[in-house]
Amino acid sequence: MSSATAPTSSTRRILVVDDEAAIRTMVARVLSAQYQVTTASTPHEALAIAAQLERLDLLILDVMMPGMDGFELAKQLRLIPSCAKAPIVFLTARDAAGDKIKGIQAGARNYITKPFSIDDLKARVKKAIGD
Repeated sequence: MSSATAPTSSTRRILVVDDEAAIRTMVARVLSAQYQVTTASTPHEALAIAAQLERLDLLILDVMMPGMDGFELAKQLRLIPSCAKAPIVFLTARDAAGDKIKGIQAGARNYITKPFSIDDLKARVKKAIGD
């Protein structure tokens, strides 16, 4: 992609998937000043949204969600063309070393544990998205 057609910060699209409304809302509010943010409250909603979008530039996924965990969701999202190459950041309360390894194996660029710092989240998103 040439620099003339490369997405800018304001046109980069992020999908945030978390079953906790407060987390979803806070992350969307913080990141929407710089990025286009779409949210989903369930893995199935996230899959439906991703299938309708032309491009996703970053996926921020919770791990513990009902019906499908974030690791499986990451695998399913990789099958959808719009997010096949999008970096993944897990944002979760699960902080065991085994969980972090599983996250990296699922394709995570970053693994952030809750509670988290807003500044840390913004810095990791910026690095993952390539801004």
